Amino acid sequence: MARKTNKKATPKSVLAQLSESQIRTFIGKMLNKPVVKTAFLNEFEDYFIEEDSADTYLDQIDDAYYDAIEEYGYIPFREQSHLSSKIYNVLEAAERFRDKGNHEAAIEICFCVLRNNVSAINNTDDSYGYLGGIMDKALDGVNALADSSVCKLSEDSRQLFMDKCWECIRKKSFDGWDWHADMYDLLATLAKDESECRKISKALEKDEAFERDYYKRRKMHIMRQLVAKSKGDEAAQEFELQNLNIQEFREKAIREAIESSNFARAYQLCEDGIKQDLKDRPGIVPTWHNWMLKAAQKDGRKDIITEYASLLYLDGFNIQGDFYALLKQTVPHGEWTDFATKLSERALEMNRKEKYADICSREGWTAKLFEYVKSEKSIHPMLKY
Repeated sequence: MARKTNKKATPKSVLAQLSESQIRTFIGKMLNKPVVKTAFLNEFEDYFIEEDSADTYLDQIDDAYYDAIEEYGYIPFREQSHLSSKIYNVLEAAERFRDKGNHEAAIEICFCVLRNNVSAINNTDDSYGYLGGIMDKALDGVNALADSSVCKLSEDSRQLFMDKCWECIRKKSFDGWDWHADMYDLLATLAKDESECRKISKALEKDEAFERDYYKRRKMHIMRQLVAKSKGDEAAQEFELQNLNIQEFREKAIREAIESSNFARAYQLCEDGIKQDLKDRPGIVPTWHNWMLKAAQKDGRKDIITEYASLLYLDGFNIQGDFYALLKQTVPHGEWTDFATKLSERALEMNRKEKYADICSREGWTAKLFEYVKSEKSIHPMLKY
């Protein structure tokens, strides 16, 4: 008699009923089929590599870049997508190594990709972003390895990781790129004791790459992290106060002063910031105007609110907020028309014609707005108003 079958049964429901030995036996039989065997090998490739070795993948990385590179180290567009696919697969293998606790293999793979890829970027047009994407994924991999909430590195793994970072710094592997500073960030994250922090600090101080303004800021943030790790939070806060030329440090000090209602200190910090940046970094000045406004709003100082809301309305391109509406709320109703007239005149004096038109539009000064639109050569004011 033929066996009865349950037409409603699904592979999933059958699998739930099979024992492990039955499943293993079935898989063993299926693997005799070449197509299935190939798919199996591709899907579980990293399980066929020695548990403590990443050598096969390192060879794959070197070979992939070697095969893609043409004359003078250039990788043509036609090869970049193919290379990206190969390297992404390798980096996913690094993630699997990491998840299985083989951190050293993951470290070796990620840094091998970084080393090969930065050399490729330095010699190749990366307009399509394939090489940059590889760099981002590899850096995501090393950052995950350095994150103590993701990985608990053994001492050997930690030392290997730090050695790789030091090697990149010593050889200037990422010279001219932000990734050079990223190596110091990683070292600061991995450092365990005062001796290691001191070594990193000394290297930072001597590193000529950090002489430019942006990199000076990066350096000071890393130094602050090292001080906090080696000497504690109080020492780190003192370090910030000694380096208020760093925008983020000054902003933090202002925020804390406002929160503690120490408005005199908040105003002074803002004024010092304005003086500090007015000549060499005028684009930062509206930031200090905005902090002055925030302090004044909490302090209830309408005179300061009016002064700095006016500045931000006229010249605060990167600062968000409807400062005109704030001015209208703050200036007494009986004084508003005269105030708005003078504000429109200031806008013209500063060549902020778009602000002049905005005031005319908001205040319903149709004749003035019409004259402005007629005087403009561009069609945009006409379309807008």
